[in-house]
Amino acid sequence: MSYVLADMRGWNPDMAENVARRLGQPCLAISDPRDLTIVTLDKIMPKLVFFPFWSNPIPREIFERYVCIIFHMTDVPFGRTAELDAGDVYLKRPLDLAGSAQDIYQRASRIIEDMIVDIVDKQIEPQPQQGEVARFQRRRPEQSDISDLDDLGKVYDYIRMLDANGYPHAFVETGLLRFEFRGATKKDDAVQAKVVITVKNNGK
Repeated sequence: MSYVLADMRGWNPDMAENVARRLGQPCLAISDPRDLTIVTLDKIMPKLVFFPFWSNPIPREIFERYVCIIFHMTDVPFGRTAELDAGDVYLKRPLDLAGSAQDIYQRASRIIEDMIVDIVDKQIEPQPQQGEVARFQRRRPEQSDISDLDDLGKVYDYIRMLDANGYPHAFVETGLLRFEFRGATKKDDAVQAKVVITVKNNGK
């Protein structure tokens, strides 16, 4: 019996190895969407395919043939982004949202590892979602612009919740320059952050 762990972000690069060790069963890691094919899975014949951090569409032929378990960062049905997020729920765990997005995702990856082990070891049966559906749209890069914010608490939250590798950092722009913010800390009446200043693409 084997499992597949499809993870594009790699917040916990040892997760597949850890899961295999803890379960005593093979767990193959897939990080490149081009490798997530029905041909690949048919060679492995996994019992379950886990998707901790996967932002690409899952091919229909895969989720129709294999049990695919997606880990969602909100308490579904709140925050669903597609009908694929409408499936039954195996289990839920609390997640501390303190710190930067990088901190949160790394913390979540450790929780997800434990959840995977629990799902397999305890043979958890999924249950239908309950509650009112609230769908979210995927964020667009331009939504990271903080130039119109007028509350320091919101400024701090924007910077820290976008502060992760591979995400569009909070920014403001002038005619020629772009200022991106990371590593925010909040003081009594100020937000301190590191700033990276670049010339915009149309700068001359």
